[in-house]
Amino acid sequence: MAIGVESDESGIGPAALRPVLRRLFTDFPWLTRPIAAVVVANLGMAVATVALAGWLGEGISQAVLNHRWSMPVWRWLAVGGGLAVLRGFGDWGRRVAGASTARRLREALRLRIVDAIMTRDPLATPAVGEVLAAAGAGVDAVAELAGSYLPQLAYALSVPLVLLVGVWWWFWPAGLLLLLTTPLIPFFMALVGRATQSAGRRQFQLLSRLEGLFLDLVQGVATLRRFGQVEAHARRVQAISEQYRHAVFTTLRLAFLNAFVLELGAALLVAMVAVATGLALVHGRLDFGPALAVLILAPEYFLPLRQLGAGFHQVQSGLAAVESVFGLIEAPQAALGGGGGRVLDLGGRAPALALEGVRVAYPGRLEPVLDGLSLTVEPGAALLVTGPSGAGKSTLLGLWLGLGPRAAGRVLVDGVEVQSLDRAWWHGQLGYLPQHPYFVIGTVRENLLWGHPEASEHDLWEALAWALADEWVAGLPLGLDTPIGEGGANLSFGERQRLAVARLFLGDPAVLLLDEPGEHLDPASRRLLLDHLAHFAEGRTTVLVTHYPQEIGWATHRIHLDGPGLRPVSPAPTLGSDLARRVGQGG
Repeated sequence: MAIGVESDESGIGPAALRPVLRRLFTDFPWLTRPIAAVVVANLGMAVATVALAGWLGEGISQAVLNHRWSMPVWRWLAVGGGLAVLRGFGDWGRRVAGASTARRLREALRLRIVDAIMTRDPLATPAVGEVLAAAGAGVDAVAELAGSYLPQLAYALSVPLVLLVGVWWWFWPAGLLLLLTTPLIPFFMALVGRATQSAGRRQFQLLSRLEGLFLDLVQGVATLRRFGQVEAHARRVQAISEQYRHAVFTTLRLAFLNAFVLELGAALLVAMVAVATGLALVHGRLDFGPALAVLILAPEYFLPLRQLGAGFHQVQSGLAAVESVFGLIEAPQAALGGGGGRVLDLGGRAPALALEGVRVAYPGRLEPVLDGLSLTVEPGAALLVTGPSGAGKSTLLGLWLGLGPRAAGRVLVDGVEVQSLDRAWWHGQLGYLPQHPYFVIGTVRENLLWGHPEASEHDLWEALAWALADEWVAGLPLGLDTPIGEGGANLSFGERQRLAVARLFLGDPAVLLLDEPGEHLDPASRRLLLDHLAHFAEGRTTVLVTHYPQEIGWATHRIHLDGPGLRPVSPAPTLGSDLARRVGQGG
């Protein structure tokens, strides 16, 4: 991860917090405005606090020692109340600015996560549980760091300075004592910070594991019940939950210990100031009014520092979450650009696809998955790709999708590099059938219309018939309006595959990218479906990945991937065109 979050032995040194703040302010420059507003509110609150302390000291001094007031009581109360309201308004402004900052940062981070997931290499997409943990608890922790801890940090750095000026003005020895003892507060924080850092990091990691595991179990509960593995996985969830419980209580114990140490240290320092002020008052070196003002300001001086230390666990949670959130955002993006790229004038024809010296390597893999691959698929031709699992077949499709990893070499569409194409336009020319098609929560109709909202009722049933799914859908309780769970949870793998193929038939793409289209079907249904795809592929540039090459005779070219090597391209048997023509005539 580019941010490089590291920490020193105290857990909150420059090496821990400064890179995080630098990254936040670099990526979100608007953060400077609410933080500046917080500083202004803090200064106003601090000035009001100093004025209120002096006002109370002077008024009480006159009332107690002189038994008289220099002005009517109502006026004295009105001025004091106004200063108190001003002080409260400054505190309210600081909290509102922090809450608004946290809310806005949550929205911005989650939008970036969505954008990163939508534009990154689909073959390297992290698990759903990891994404949810980062977008949920991770984003919340980062937002709390920026919306709560940063205003608190600004509060602790600005308010005590103004209060120190007030104390120094009335009784400089007390001001000097406060100045000399202030470094003890960070020292007390450092005593507990070392353990707090590792505890907070472990808590966040366990929470991420627990969220991901629980989501996977919920989605696969039917399979686990079928194979009698429910109890074993329930024990696993219980074990991780117990670890998380221990981590939470460890973090809370350290947070309470940190708060206790800070409260004790602040109380001792305030007592020292009180003793010095009292001695000066007894020996006549200080009047009663200024002495009372100093005693009022001394606890207020340490309050921001105490609150900063009490929220110390937010820093540790935020630092642990930053790695997860920005790691997800900064993952290698897809090759294809966004809007504003080139739009080709295909003139109703299919484009040519080509690779020139393409090399693709994944992190952690010793050899590149593709190395020096060059080939051309002419307009309207069909390329059949075979090879063992992990040889790079799906990666090959991802290159032309523009959603694969950035590769060395050139990935071309009609001689134009795919990186320069407009994303929305190019994806509109594609008919893509992934190996694991996805479905949203909704009805069969809504999932078929996803990407084809203009399709009519007749179009839907015709596409279902070509995908061998019309009889099955007609037999459903509500037909096309039958609900589907997230990811097609209530459908079998074969049913999902047929619906995905039907969704493909609804469009009119110029290019077909098909990843195992006959997967999860019985042999007879697979052969019939592949015949239908042969008819649909006529006149379209097609790249087809399959483990059943013997059942596809209509491909014009074939390649076999075997790890980083590539066997020569060989032409398909001549019966391919005859088979495609017979399928078309048979309708």
